[in-house]
Amino acid sequence: MRASSLLLFALFACGSQSTPTEPDEAAAAPSAQTPYELLLEVGSFDALPDRMELADGLVVELLERGRGPLCEPGDDVEAHLRVLLASTGGVVDTTQGKPPFRLTLDGRTTYIQGLHRAIPGLRVGTTARVQVPAELAYGERGSPASGIAPNEPLVLELQIVGVRG
Repeated sequence: MRASSLLLFALFACGSQSTPTEPDEAAAAPSAQTPYELLLEVGSFDALPDRMELADGLVVELLERGRGPLCEPGDDVEAHLRVLLASTGGVVDTTQGKPPFRLTLDGRTTYIQGLHRAIPGLRVGTTARVQVPAELAYGERGSPASGIAPNEPLVLELQIVGVRG
């Protein structure tokens, strides 16, 4: 009993002498560029957090987790999509009542670059909300024809309905 009391005293004494430290910002900063990269880190789709803040400022919120095939870089994906202005919530594009949007996840697009980073690592059937910083949307040029001002961040609501590898 005396030895355990001495051990507790030693642990308490050592703990009370420690000084508070600042959190390591580098360790806390997100490192993954896509949910796919994060998936490789955590090991499974079910282990992905419901909200992923990625290194490039993209935020992916999983509203419903799909159970279909996994979307991987290079795949052809079909998704229903709604594009909203982050500043007002106004809808600027939608596939509602139309065929799904098709995209090859190869990083080459004249459309919203954030889609190429948000979709890999998600499964068919997933519904997500994606906050896209301006530089991964239309950037400085904007899209005047769609009502998107220069440097306008966007919110994408998407449901992945198909994938072909």
